[in-house]
Amino acid sequence: MYGCTLEPIEAVTVTEVHVVSIPSGRTDYVVAGESVQLSCHYILRPDERVIAVNWAKDGSEVYFSTPNRRPIALSLFRGHVDYNSADLLNTVTLFGITMSFAGQYACRVITEKSESENTAHMTVVVDACKDANWRTKTDMVNCVEEISFHCVGMFPKPSPACSIHNDATDQYFAGETFDLIERLPNGTYEIAMQRRYSAENFTEFAGQLSFHCDLLVLMTSWRLGIRYKLFGDAGCVNVPPEIANGSRVVSGERTCWNTPRESSRAIYSCDEPFQLLGPSVLVCRNGNWIPDTVHLMTQPVTDLQSLRLPNPYCAMRT
Repeated sequence: MYGCTLEPIEAVTVTEVHVVSIPSGRTDYVVAGESVQLSCHYILRPDERVIAVNWAKDGSEVYFSTPNRRPIALSLFRGHVDYNSADLLNTVTLFGITMSFAGQYACRVITEKSESENTAHMTVVVDACKDANWRTKTDMVNCVEEISFHCVGMFPKPSPACSIHNDATDQYFAGETFDLIERLPNGTYEIAMQRRYSAENFTEFAGQLSFHCDLLVLMTSWRLGIRYKLFGDAGCVNVPPEIANGSRVVSGERTCWNTPRESSRAIYSCDEPFQLLGPSVLVCRNGNWIPDTVHLMTQPVTDLQSLRLPNPYCAMRT
C-alpha cells in the first residue's frame, strides 16, 4: 500500500500514476531507447486487499499483475518488461522504449470491495535531430549570413520558436517558421528551413544581432536550439579621437557595419614644429580605442598631467 491519509476513505483510491525515465529521472518525457518505470500509487481501507493491478494504454490492456504471481505482459509490453523489478505488482519497468509507447496510461487497482483508476501520459521523443543538423555560412565580404537546418526522423511533431534576437535589448523580432514540417509514412517528421540575411537590412543594429531557434516538444522540457551571432561584432563604432596639429591614419579591415574591425589601428603623427606625446598608436579592442601597449610612450612626457592623458596629443617642441 502506498501513501496515507487522515481522512476516512470509502474505497481504494489511485492517487497518482508516475512515468519516470530510469537513466535520467525525467518525468515529462522519455527518449526512445531508454528504460522507463510506470508506478501506481494508491490508498486502501484497512479491510481491503488488492487482488489485481491492471495497466492499459490508450484503452487497451497491456499489463496484468496479481499478488505473488508473475505478471502478464500483453500486446505492446511483450518483450519489454524487466521482471527483476523489486515490486512487480505496483510498478512496471520497461526497456527499449520506442515511439509506439507514447500515449495515455491508466492504472486500475482492483480490490475485493471496489476498484479505482488514474492516468498519466508518456511522451516519447525520437531525438533524430542533433546540433550537427544546423549549418551556417558566413560571407563577410558581402556581409551575408546563411542558416539552414534539415532533419529526418523526429518524433513527435516539434514546434519551432525561431527569431532574430537583439542582444542589446533582449528583444525579439518577428518569429520565423520552418519551411517544412512533414509527417513521414513511419510517423516521424522531416523538418527543414533555410534563411539568408543581409547586414544592409539591419544597419541600425550594429553588433547587436543573433539568430535564436529552438525545436520544442510541447508540454516537455525537451528542446534543440542554436544561438548564432549575425554579421560579427560592431567593431569600434566611434571614430578614433582627432588630434590637433597632427594627423591620424586608420588601418585594418572594416566590419559589416562599416566600422573598424577588432585590432584595427589608428597611427598618430604631429606636424612641425610639434612633437607627439602620449601613445602613438590606438588599437580597437572590445569596441573601444585604447593605447597599444607596444607604443605607449614613443615620445617623452613632460609632466605628470600629460602622463594621465589617455590619448595622443601634439605639443610645441621646447
